Parts: sequence; structure tokens; C-alpha cells
Amino acid sequence: MSGASSCPRSRRRETLLESVRSPLFVVLKALYGLGKQDEAGKEPLYRLVAELYRDLPSLGYLILYFLKVQIRTENKREDHTKASALKIGVYKDFCQSIEKKIDICIFDDLYACHVSDTKLMMWIVPDLYRDFKQQTLNNAQILRVIISAIDSRQLQTLVGKVLQGHLVMFKPESLQPLLKTSLSWESIEQFFLWQLVNAHDISIDTVLPLVTELDYERHSEALTAVTLMLKQEKPNADYVKYLFSRDICDNGDLFVFTIIKYWCDEYIDKVAELISSLLSTR
Repeated sequence: MSGASSCPRSRRRETLLESVRSPLFVVLKALYGLGKQDEAGKEPLYRLVAELYRDLPSLGYLILYFLKVQIRTENKREDHTKASALKIGVYKDFCQSIEKKIDICIFDDLYACHVSDTKLMMWIVPDLYRDFKQQTLNNAQILRVIISAIDSRQLQTLVGKVLQGHLVMFKPESLQPLLKTSLSWESIEQFFLWQLVNAHDISIDTVLPLVTELDYERHSEALTAVTLMLKQEKPNADYVKYLFSRDICDNGDLFVFTIIKYWCDEYIDKVAELISSLLSTR
């Protein structure tokens, strides 16, 4: 019993339906139907699915794929909120049947998917971030699985979906822990992360507290991103305070100098005033 081997290139209804005709998807369709009708007989079917999962680790992401196809191709035009609730309910019940928390399930399923089919992963990612906000927003593990698997073209797709309003991956009020965690990621992963942060129009005020913890030699990706964000801003007391709160070691750290020098080209009097005011309080 096997599922789809690859996400079809075409998103036409006929092509999507053809991709979910294998015996496995027949089982999932029955599960979906039970959830839709709110019948009490779904427990044995979930036990079957849990047994299948032991031998088929891809089952989790195939369920996510199937649910998206099912909602997208149904003839009846149902209320989007109801359709989304049904989709969420089926996946939550699946997670419960295999005795995993939802965030762990999402991570495991994305991990399995990113190994075998990044195109399919890319197709289900926006739905995951929309339907499971509590588990996905600012989740460092889930985000890293995604960005570790994509290429520049797929990054462009994600950025486009963010700008179109179809994808939200961050919430500013709790972004700092994610940014700190990312400092140990591979360089290209950090680059992709900061591209996505910029796509979300995250305020420099959200990011700036991080600069006191960034090392000029070890955290060049983050410092470069913050430098380019500060480049777009006008100097103010808070910005200058954060900049001068950095521990400057004798390692050629040019971060603060670069920002101050850039601002001085246009705001030299303002910068002088801000620095003077800061020094007078110390």
C-alpha cells in the first residue's frame, strides 16, 4: 500500500484527484468522510491508520496532502472556516491516534516530507502555518526543516506567498528566541531565514535587542541583516543606545562604526546629538 510518489506539477482538479486514487487514499477518504459526518465509528479506522504509520512514516504528510487535495477539489462550495476546521480535526485525531503532540507530528511529517519530496512539502507548508498557528509560528525546529530543504527558487516562492498574504511564519512579539536559536544554523539557512524575516516587514525594534549578543566574527549573517535593516532607518536614541551597548572586542568589529558612518552622511548633527546625550548619562 503506497501513497503519492510526488506532488503533481499541475494543480488542475483532474490531476489532483488522480494523485489520490491509490488504496491508501481510499482509507484516508473514508476517514475524512467519518470526520465530516461526525460519526462515532472512526476509532477503528484511526487504529488502522496508526498501525499503517508504523510501517509507512510518510503517512503523516500524505494525510496533510490528501486533506488539501480533498478540500480543494470538492464539488460543493463549503464555508472555508468549516472546511479548515474539518481538515484540522482529522489531522489532530491522527496525531492523537499515534500518541504524539501536534507540534511533534508536524515536525516529524515535514522532516519525512523534506527528505523525499520538497515540492510536496512546499505545497502543504502554507496550510500548516494557517491551520496550526499555535504550533508553527516562530517554531525554530519546524522552520529549520523547511529552509534546510529548499533552494533559492523555492525561497522566492515562499517570499512571494508572504507578500501575497498567503503565508505568515512569524509573530513579532516572540521572535527573539527563534533568532537566537538560528545563530547556530548553517550560513545558508540563516540567510534564508533573514530573507523571510524581511519579507514579513518585521520592525527593526523587534530585532535590535539581538545586537548585544552578536559576535562580529561568528554571527556575520545576522549582523549583515541587521545592518541592512538599520540602513533604512533614521537614527534615534534607542538605536544608538543598543549600538553602544555592544561589547566591542579587539577583533576588527566594524558593525557600530559602519552604521554610525552611514548615518553621519545624512544626519551628522542628529547623530552627534544622540551620542553626546548618551555619553552624558554614563
